Amino acid sequence: MKVGVLPPPVPRTDRMKDHLALQYIPHKGPLAYVAAVWEAPALRTYPAAVRRLLLQLLVEDHLRYGPGGVHKALLELGWEWQWETTLDSLFLVARGLVENFPRALELLYEAVAEPVLEGPSVRLQIERLAEAQRRARAHLPYRAEAYLAERLWGASYAVFEGTAPEAIASLEPSSLRLYWETFLCKGLRHLVVAAPEVPRAIQRWASLSAPLVYEIPLATKPLAVQRIEETTEAQQVSLRVAYPWVRPSQAQYGAYQLALFRLGGYFGSSLMQSLREEAGLTYGVYARALFAQAAAYFVITGEVDRHRTEEALRRIESAVRAWSENPFPTEEVFQEVQRSLLLRLEVEGLSEWVSRLAHLLGRGLSAADYLAQMEAIASYRWADWPRLSLPTEAQVTVAVGTPRPIFAEACA
Repeated sequence: MKVGVLPPPVPRTDRMKDHLALQYIPHKGPLAYVAAVWEAPALRTYPAAVRRLLLQLLVEDHLRYGPGGVHKALLELGWEWQWETTLDSLFLVARGLVENFPRALELLYEAVAEPVLEGPSVRLQIERLAEAQRRARAHLPYRAEAYLAERLWGASYAVFEGTAPEAIASLEPSSLRLYWETFLCKGLRHLVVAAPEVPRAIQRWASLSAPLVYEIPLATKPLAVQRIEETTEAQQVSLRVAYPWVRPSQAQYGAYQLALFRLGGYFGSSLMQSLREEAGLTYGVYARALFAQAAAYFVITGEVDRHRTEEALRRIESAVRAWSENPFPTEEVFQEVQRSLLLRLEVEGLSEWVSRLAHLLGRGLSAADYLAQMEAIASYRWADWPRLSLPTEAQVTVAVGTPRPIFAEACA
């Protein structure tokens, strides 16, 4: 059955090494695109700030290029790059002028393989990161995300958002080198290239791939926690409510995607109708899925008037219960959600697709999986909608900004 939107190109897969695959998309145009995917989890055996600091150093300085590092050298070639992270992976994504692609690949490789991991510049970056964390923690939404991350992932991963600035400031540079040697020098698993051809310079990257051995504890039922934080000056409350969810590899995952999109994925969602349109509690409330090797959740996010926090939580609970029993009350609603989700999944250009494909690969999925998911979503019909096991009980509820913030687990 036709999806109804333009599907992204499926890359050709070539095995470069036992643990490294190249995803190649032939592309003729003025720009080339590349992404690298590392298996590099935020293990609790390392300081929580080590990955964030390491990526800053890879961008800022370089033994050969000095201040400005490879970033400055790439700009001179008409290239830009950035690092992206999940709890399990690191992603390098870059694009630029196709005629300078081979040289850009060499520079990007040198950024990873020859970093500055000691000396005055490292201590300066540590101080900057500690200060940035101190400023970020002054904002209610950031603290809400930090508290949520600690409860959801803290037993399995080192959570940066919850790290105190003082802990960042005391980080030892030796931990940077140890993490770099263990994961950046061995953990490369995928390269994605969109260009007229694959430059020979790509072969050098195979040296960054080797076997890895480590353990990630599976997430456990969160312990009961109450956090008291006086913020009487706040006018709004940052709400975060987390529920257990399914993984993308789950059977009928496309149906679960449709259901979650109906709950809180677009402006006409169930949550938006209840909290914004009916009660005027917020400008926006959304539901998003979170995935990691350790667990999967979906999280409802919103900012509400602090005097109406309890009302907002009651409405969220009511909306989720009604949704779990019947996500799509009418065929018209179902078709609207289906069209909107398929449009959301449509890829607008190669730059977006290369980045999205990199993240899929980091979760153990492929371009073929993505297309199959779109086909599955397009194939569902309201009349024969499958019976799904949708959650009704929140695992973690966080409210930051009340005079005495709520921080409780319903499943405790």
